[in-house]
Amino acid sequence: MSEIESGLKEYIEHLVVPYLFSQSYYDYYGEWPFGEYSHGIEGLKEKLVEIFEVKNFKELISLSKRTINKNIGKNRKCPCRSGKKYKDCHEKVINKISSWNMSKLIELYIKKIKKIEENSL
Repeated sequence: MSEIESGLKEYIEHLVVPYLFSQSYYDYYGEWPFGEYSHGIEGLKEKLVEIFEVKNFKELISLSKRTINKNIGKNRKCPCRSGKKYKDCHEKVINKISSWNMSKLIELYIKKIKKIEENSL
């Protein structure tokens, strides 16, 4: 299986399936099981912020630039700028995301969102 196929499989498993579950739940119960996201780019940003467990999209960009596909020392300060050691802050989240084999896809989303936001200014 190629890296792209693997990333697509992980994308479907970790993002599409939960979305479809949420939509089915909403259709049946009339409320969202995990809360509601905005539409379009804003909703994608909200979901990525949630996945990376950061406060906002700017923090996500900082964290992702320094962590995805990179090896960070566990005792170094976390790139999210919390002041905590990486091992006590975002290491587990980044390892989980990396295990999904979706790093390239997430990087692509972040780049596209940044480009869209730059063009809208």
